[in-house]
Amino acid sequence: VTLTPKEFDLLAYFIKNQIDLANIGSKYALSGEKSNYSLTDDIVLTEDFKPIGYSTTSSEWVGFSGSFNGNGHTISALKLSGTEYNNAGLFTTLNNGSKVVDLKLDSVTISGEFETAGALAGSARGLFRNVTVTNAIIKNENITGVTGGLFGKLSDASSVLSVASVDTTTITVGKSGVVLSDGRVGGLIGELDKAKVQATYAKASINCVNDADNKVIAGGLVGKFDISVTDGTIQESYAICESNKAAFGAFVGTIFEDGDFNPGQYKILKYLVGN
Repeated sequence: VTLTPKEFDLLAYFIKNQIDLANIGSKYALSGEKSNYSLTDDIVLTEDFKPIGYSTTSSEWVGFSGSFNGNGHTISALKLSGTEYNNAGLFTTLNNGSKVVDLKLDSVTISGEFETAGALAGSARGLFRNVTVTNAIIKNENITGVTGGLFGKLSDASSVLSVASVDTTTITVGKSGVVLSDGRVGGLIGELDKAKVQATYAKASINCVNDADNKVIAGGLVGKFDISVTDGTIQESYAICESNKAAFGAFVGTIFEDGDFNPGQYKILKYLVGN
């Protein structure tokens, strides 16, 4: 999938600084023809950030449905914490129809208790290309949470992530005194549901706290990978990750086909290469 600059130049609103960025969702639109944004410079955030798409007056599931062109610029020092967000990242959720391209995130710190968490977005559907995360520390204390370096969850057969990476990142799930239960965690994506991933990598450290029952699904690139007969592929991708978890998938934690566990080596290879 190739996203040309023209898709973003038309009626694009320039994001020049931290104030502009924080205004997306409050003063600036989250969807519709006025929700196309173009980053004009690097931004260093100097205070805690509320995820784009979060609202104190309505459901945070509003999310973002527009386009965001980073133009190769970097957003640094993103910090968010607490328990008020169900979905944590630069964006809470990226909805169907959203697009994010040519964006770098550096020195990200996310800490709290979330349903989904990732540097770019907790949950995502849409088209994403040339996005990178470096030097991130992500801690999710939700014992059933879905956590990844880039996305907590990427879903929908129409969604495509290409040319993306997570590097020099530490991901920790769980908390002391509570046994983890059914969480999913991956260096790039915690749960990949029937979407397409191409030309990506993850270099991360993944730590599971109190996983005595071995219920967390963890993988170097993707934690849980849901596929169907026709949808869900990972191509030209790799992971170099370490973990304190004994049952750790170096590349993918577990593959499910149409909701059922699929241990078949042939099918695993088939879907990883997309044939």
